[in-house]
Formats: sequence, structure tokens, C-alpha cells
Amino acid sequence: MKQSTISFLLTPDEFKLLASIVYLEPALDEVLSKVKAEEGRLRIKFLYEDLEDSLSALAHEVEHESAIGRRHQIFVLIGKLEGYKLLREHVQAQGKAGIKKKAPP
Repeated sequence: MKQSTISFLLTPDEFKLLASIVYLEPALDEVLSKVKAEEGRLRIKFLYEDLEDSLSALAHEVEHESAIGRRHQIFVLIGKLEGYKLLREHVQAQGKAGIKKKAPP
């Protein structure tokens, strides 16, 4: 059975936040090792299952973080990743026909 993946761009700061939770989610280490630079950001490719596990690890981290600025950064990243997680549900409900490609310039 083919596993679903998603690829998206992260800022270097978002990448550092994910790297800081590898101790909670060891599978994330392999994902982060395959990141590629693109347009001043970093392209990351997740299996949806790994994305869900990473969201759980981020939620745990934010519960134990005392620095308000860092908590805010983690909340923002969680929101972004939750959006990508919801995208999977949309694609499954609509099928590939529900997603339109950008028109060429």
C-alpha cells in the first residue's frame, strides 16, 4: 500500500523548532536529514503519519515550554502543520480532480 506524503516549505526558524523535538520523535531525524534548500527556505517531505506524530511531539513541547516567545513560535508552527494535515482530508474527500494546478504564466 502506497503511503501518502506531503511536501512544503519551512523557514529556517521553523526547521530549528522541528529539530529541537527530535528527542521526542526520533523518526523526525530522518525526515529532517532529507531537507533541501529552496527559495531561501527549506523543503521538507513528510509521510502524513510522521506529520501527525510530529504534531503530537510539538504539542507536548509547547506544554512544557516556559519562554513565551518560543511558545508562540511553536503554536504558529502547529497551526501551519495542522493546515497541511487538513489538506490530506480535503484531497481524500475531493479526489485529485478537486485540486487544480496553477495555470502557467
